Amino acid sequence: MLLLIIGGELNQLTAASLVIFDVNGKKVMHLGTISINKVEIQQKKLSKGSYFYQVRENSQLISQGKFVIQ
Repeated sequence: MLLLIIGGELNQLTAASLVIFDVNGKKVMHLGTISINKVEIQQKKLSKGSYFYQVRENSQLISQGKFVIQ
């Protein structure tokens, strides 16, 4: 498992979703309804490489960032 710690305060979110993209901008994973800033991701579902993520609630961008799978 990969523990992704997302910057910002997510404690008050109720219907946020996490979307992960590869370096080409292709959506590779979508996790619905997150409300805390620590998300466990099954690392075996992602190949080695760089990824970008966005956290959105009601179409509003709450947080974004990147991480690397080695």
